Formats: sequence, structure tokens, C-alpha cells
Amino acid sequence: MHLDGPPTPDHQARLDAVMEVVRASGAARILDAGCGHGDLLERLARTPGVEQLLGVDPDGRRVRAAEARLAAVAGWAQVRTGSVIDSARALSDFAPDLVVLLEVIEHIDPAELPRLEHALFAVIRSRFTLITTPNAEYNDRLGVPRTRFRHPDHRFEWTRAQFAAWAKGVASRRGLALRLADIVRPQPEVGGSSQMALFVAHGARPDR
Repeated sequence: MHLDGPPTPDHQARLDAVMEVVRASGAARILDAGCGHGDLLERLARTPGVEQLLGVDPDGRRVRAAEARLAAVAGWAQVRTGSVIDSARALSDFAPDLVVLLEVIEHIDPAELPRLEHALFAVIRSRFTLITTPNAEYNDRLGVPRTRFRHPDHRFEWTRAQFAAWAKGVASRRGLALRLADIVRPQPEVGGSSQMALFVAHGARPDR
């Protein structure tokens, strides 16, 4: 979920990490699920090889802001109001090569995670699915009390072990390859401020 206001250095670092994956994947059709004000969409629109973009977000105000932002640089990009869970069938018609959930999953109620898994990996079924989420082990470094989450809209925040367990379970159930990485100012003891999972469909190459 891309938040209001100018991007922070950590958010810029997350965007940089995502863009590295985009370039390595060679994806031409990209779905940004939880696109917010269009921070990632704007970068993608300026990326050689990216031919079609679709952003979705449940907040209509953010969608309108993203549309206005993209109009000047990529009038061909699409932005819609909706959620990846409830709109999965329609989003599957877009047939993305890559789906990105950038700091989105932690805004979803844990009880809805099976529906998210189904939407992403049974309905949309892109070649690559990239998910980033905060690393709860890093919160002390950010001055976040252990009784709170980083943002009031977060429904949970996972440790690296918790995120890895969920991602490995998804990969096993769906027959996907998985790459995990610590991103944003990683430290040996606690990992990065955020963590990333890249799910790769059989036969897809994320390093071409």
C-alpha cells in the first residue's frame, strides 16, 4: 500500500528493489495491486520494455490521484478501483506477466489470505508474483513499540520466519519456485526493514 505524501528513503529503496526484479524478469505486462498514488506505476511507465500497465487500489481517491499522475507520462496505463481478491477474475483477463504487491499484504485480514492466494495463483496466474512486506524484527530499529504496528491500518506484521513459512507453503501448494530476500537497509541480526518473496511459475526465468 503506497502511502500519502512524498516517498521516504525506505520507500524509494523498496521501489528500487522491485524495479530490479522487473528488469530481470523482462515482464511487459504488469499489474500493480494496491497501486496507491502510482509511485511504482510511474516508474514502470518510464521503463523500456514495459508495454502495458494496470494498477488497482480499493481507495478511489488514490486511484484518481494515480490517474492524474500518469496522464502526463503514460496515458496508455490503466488504473481501476478494486481489490485483487474481489476483482481477480477481471484482472486475469489482463493476463499480466508480473503481479506486484508492494507493502500490501499486511493490510489484508489474515483470514482473507487463503482468498488472496487463490486470486493470485489460481485465477490470475502470472509468470511472476512479487510480494514485499514489513519485517517485524526490524521494528525496534525504527523506534516502533512492540505493542504497535508501523501503520494503524496494518492487520499483521510478520517476522522473517513467519513470512518464509507462508511463502514456502504457497510455493509448495502451487508448484512454484520461490526466492526470498531481505531488502531496505538489511542488517545481519534482524534482516531488512522489508522482506521480499518472488514466486516464479514453472519455466519462467527471472534473470534473462
